[in-house]
Amino acid sequence: MSNKKEYNNFLESQINKVIKYINENNLGFGWKNNPNRNYQGTFLDGEPFDYNIITPTKSYFFDCKQTELLHWQVLKKDVKQLLNLNKIADCGHDAFILIYFIFDNKLMKIDTKNVLRILSSRKYIKPDDCCKFNNFDDIIN
Repeated sequence: MSNKKEYNNFLESQINKVIKYINENNLGFGWKNNPNRNYQGTFLDGEPFDYNIITPTKSYFFDCKQTELLHWQVLKKDVKQLLNLNKIADCGHDAFILIYFIFDNKLMKIDTKNVLRILSSRKYIKPDDCCKFNNFDDIIN
């Protein structure tokens, strides 16, 4: 894998496989949100966040990020997604960010409330701010 897009596609392809498994085995329902476009396909607005997965016992709402740096730099568009996810967290659902730290091949999870708390003092998230996301078994089971 030589560039960020390939890494991002790898992470999203893994999530898409999990969603396909869930949907095909009637374990719940998952989907990827898409940006808003007009009838000609012109971009109008970004998606509120990346993914939704709902099972009989759990619901997950999350966005995927990646970085080749030692931290994930939070951008203006990310704040909008965080605020959307935080509204979902306020309703009692699991809303979080999955961050792929490419430099050490770690997939980490941080809930949106922690990100927003950290943003009051700095504009980036370090691996130490997160917990390890080992695999997707927790979502499926």
